[in-house]
Amino acid sequence: MMMKKQHDFQWRRKGLYLLITALFSGLTAVAQQSFTVHGIVTSSTNNSPLIGVTVVLKGTSTGTVTGPDGTYSIQAEKGDSLIFRYIGYDEVHREIGARSIINVQLHSSTNLLNDVIVTGYTTQSKRDVTGAVSTVSAKEISQMPVSDVTTALQGRVAGVNVDDQGGPGNAGVIRIRGIGSLGNNDPLYVIDGVQVRVGSSTGSQNIANLLNPDDIQSITILKDPSMTSLYGSEGSNGVIVITTKSGALGGPHLRYSSYVGVQTPRKFPSMIAPQQQANALYQSYMNSGQAFPYKSFYGSGNTPVLPDYIIEGQTPDLGVASGNPAADPSLYNFGNYRILKAAKTGTNWWSVLFKPAFVQNHQLSVSGATDKSNYAVTFGYLDDNGTMLNTYFKRLSLRVNTDFKIKPWLKIGENTEFSYATNNTISTTDLANNQNNFNNDITNIYRLSPLLPTHDIAGNIAGTGGAQDILGGSNPLISRTNSENSKNYTESVIGSAYIQAEPIKNLTFQSKIGIQFVPNQYHSFNDSFPQEPIPSEVTYYYEGNSYYTDWRWTNKVAYQININNVHNISAFVAYEAHELDSRYSNIVMTNLISSQPNFQYVGDGVLNPNFPPSGLGSKQTSISEFGNVTYSYKDKYLFSGTLRHDGSSIFGMHRQYGTFPAASVGWRISQERFMDNIKWLNDLKLRASWGKAGNDAIPPGKQYGLIQANDQIYGGYDLGGTNISQILGAYSSQIGNPDIHWETNVTTNIGFDAALIQNRLTASFNWFNRKTEGLLYEPPYTGTAGAASAPYKNIMSFTNKGVELELNFNGVEKGAGKFNYDMSFNISTYKNRVDYIDGDSATYIDLAVFAPTHYNLTRSMVGHPVSSFYGYVFNGIYQNLADVQNSPAQPGITGQSGVGHFKFKDLSGNNGKPDGKITPADETFIGNPNPKFTYGYNLNLYYKKFDFGIFVQGVYGNKIFNYWRAYTTWPGAFGAGSADTWSPTNTSAKLPIYTQDGINNNYDNVPSSFFVEDGSYLRLKTLQLGYTFSQNKAFRSLRIYIQAYNLVTLTHYSGIDPEVNNGNPGTMGIDFGTEYPISRKILIGLNLDL
Repeated sequence: MMMKKQHDFQWRRKGLYLLITALFSGLTAVAQQSFTVHGIVTSSTNNSPLIGVTVVLKGTSTGTVTGPDGTYSIQAEKGDSLIFRYIGYDEVHREIGARSIINVQLHSSTNLLNDVIVTGYTTQSKRDVTGAVSTVSAKEISQMPVSDVTTALQGRVAGVNVDDQGGPGNAGVIRIRGIGSLGNNDPLYVIDGVQVRVGSSTGSQNIANLLNPDDIQSITILKDPSMTSLYGSEGSNGVIVITTKSGALGGPHLRYSSYVGVQTPRKFPSMIAPQQQANALYQSYMNSGQAFPYKSFYGSGNTPVLPDYIIEGQTPDLGVASGNPAADPSLYNFGNYRILKAAKTGTNWWSVLFKPAFVQNHQLSVSGATDKSNYAVTFGYLDDNGTMLNTYFKRLSLRVNTDFKIKPWLKIGENTEFSYATNNTISTTDLANNQNNFNNDITNIYRLSPLLPTHDIAGNIAGTGGAQDILGGSNPLISRTNSENSKNYTESVIGSAYIQAEPIKNLTFQSKIGIQFVPNQYHSFNDSFPQEPIPSEVTYYYEGNSYYTDWRWTNKVAYQININNVHNISAFVAYEAHELDSRYSNIVMTNLISSQPNFQYVGDGVLNPNFPPSGLGSKQTSISEFGNVTYSYKDKYLFSGTLRHDGSSIFGMHRQYGTFPAASVGWRISQERFMDNIKWLNDLKLRASWGKAGNDAIPPGKQYGLIQANDQIYGGYDLGGTNISQILGAYSSQIGNPDIHWETNVTTNIGFDAALIQNRLTASFNWFNRKTEGLLYEPPYTGTAGAASAPYKNIMSFTNKGVELELNFNGVEKGAGKFNYDMSFNISTYKNRVDYIDGDSATYIDLAVFAPTHYNLTRSMVGHPVSSFYGYVFNGIYQNLADVQNSPAQPGITGQSGVGHFKFKDLSGNNGKPDGKITPADETFIGNPNPKFTYGYNLNLYYKKFDFGIFVQGVYGNKIFNYWRAYTTWPGAFGAGSADTWSPTNTSAKLPIYTQDGINNNYDNVPSSFFVEDGSYLRLKTLQLGYTFSQNKAFRSLRIYIQAYNLVTLTHYSGIDPEVNNGNPGTMGIDFGTEYPISRKILIGLNLDL
């Protein structure tokens, strides 16, 4: 019994001991849970504290951010690890151990391969991507004071060409890896998951109305179908994925950024003096052996004399000397007798219509985050006053981005931008017809005589009246003054909302809906203008509106798993539905009650039967099923596969669906054992990809034949047989084609990504072969079809082959707070070739029309680049009669009358050999508008608290057809150099003889190599000097800077600017003289962080 009690006591004692041990262990565990770790985070560059560094416990969502003094404090357990993350710096991991104080110094990031790539449907580390992608950071975007994101990309990315359009609110023309279609070549924009593609079938969309560039956190450009096939029928032209800014862990964070400055036109063309104009006109009649018909204007002497006054209202107009009774001010009548004091010293019309202009931009944001919520709210205001009279672009924007973690397994969020934009700018193109608007205000400046004053003696704006031959055409000062009454408003809502659930570990379901609602209203008033060449005695009022709504609903299930840290697999499948609705209406009223603004409404005028109300609308829908799987073995061997199936209402019933597959592989060869001894190589990944993407960017409804009723021009029938009356009926307005289908882009891409020299140097290289098949085009149709538009057909294919190289280098820090630098360089080249047109190698497609002669300017033909310049080869000027007689026979050139005119090379006759005659058979390809290569270089220098940046970009090897030279630097025109015409005493002249006999039927200005010039240029795009103040109690950081934009351009091109592409593939490289002059900007700005 005693032994039993003793045994029980021992067990009780042991139990009590175990109980006490467990109790103390629990208390110890509780103590560990309340363990506090704190410290300070600084920059290795200058030892200054870093504000807003994210500090999280590894493997959890628990975290904090550093405060104004760089300090942090976080609760942790023994054995935990801390992760320190800060944009632009390398990520740092620290084991806590038993330490309660952990100070960290962060180093500027040198390995761009660790960037996160956002594809719109997934995110992925760039080091694991097996396709061709490029990224642009918020820092790079902020260095460009532009109103739209396209211009901010200029020169930043290999394989991405951007042409600045000039003018306030005009979006740049962006092309990824060259021309891929004869229709819309715009890339697809994906803004926080919302797909934006609202351009016309040929034109470029204006993204400036939809997005404030200051809201952008990063841009990812997807360039090959292994990435773009995720977007199926809309990804053929490349995809630009834009991620906007969100909050960082911590309390409310207030930021303000601003710049203000002045912009001036970079270059004005020079014009001739009034006396030079008069002398040239007089000599042209002498060269033709004709009497001078303008003696009533220039006097009856042997040389023309400039008048003191011009009397308009009679035909022809009179030029009189001072004191002539005809110039008596009492005779003045605005309607039929206008008196102008001649500008004998010359009116500089460019200086009259263009002035330095003020530009300002302001941005205010508040953001923050906790472990369960994230928010960022940004207000933006841009006021971009154009340098041309009454041109401007103003935008108010509000962006709200939020995310909420409702449960550990449930998240919701939204990203929405509201914007209101108003603008007044210049219309430059008639894209649908492969022509340009030749009557815009820019072209009219070239046509205006310097002898014309700005105003008549009564203060009314001067016009050219009945003296167009002497004074030029319409005065753009009239239209620009009237444009003050033109208003254009665009409101837009673009955004997305999502809900995401993780019912089991690693399995997520996301449902997201993206919306776009973009209404537009405009109205304008034109007063009467009796002083114009085509006078108007009545007033006109225009009013219209349009809108489009776009919604896209995506449901996605994704799963990822890591098996033994060896196999890493992620996959998703998704279903998507989409609908786009658009509508447009317009009305024109005449004879308004008054010209006052209070009477500029539809109800204040009369409906003119010559301008009936008009309206259009369309709807298109699509559905898609798609999926993607990525696999990584030991982070060494990589694979990605995508399959997408699209259906679109744009195509006929039997061709509505298309399938777009893609696959890519990667090999991180730097992790192979045989690479271990190459210490200077930190990472090397070889990759290859192949895939298909589609393009459906044609106007909707082209699969149907259409009937139009009640059309007075084409729908009238003289059923009574009187030839003087008609009965309105219907006619065939469109011939449909139910068999049209997708354009398909098939691309093969081979490349590598590398990091060298301790990750300081990164390189990315791509070789691509991009073949576009089944191109949609509306070819000419037989005249028996009547007025019906021709059906679209899939008749063409062509190839773009090229290489791209991007290099980034980060310098070595020369001690804390001293000197550092980084730089980047990119270069790309491609060659374009037509492979197939309707099964016939001799078939060609002619596009742009040369208005002076109505010859076609560009031709697409098998074996040649798309839209190559086509015409005669210029071979000098006939110098004498013997030269005419010994040269091939040329239309209009006979005997002595041919001397001084252009001559062209005899290249081919009917048998393919020179035949001694100049005929259309001698036309040939005379220029390639595609550049040989494009490039960009960026250098940033840092010394203590100063920073200096320089960015240059350029294009080399492209040709420009200087179309407008035939109207400016040409015999009888007003541009400088137009007087340098051939004569017996000026045989080395650049231009042909100036005559009025029309003896060679304007053969001098047929399309020829005379008009083709080198379009290469090098542009100093930005130059910026900044200073950052030390942190104090008033602010976390403050940086001020001064910046120059478009500072210097080096080029041999004689036109106003070498960036001439307007977005139409049929007119690529043609300078129509319609371009708004690009401005040089000088700005001062600040970035304040409170």
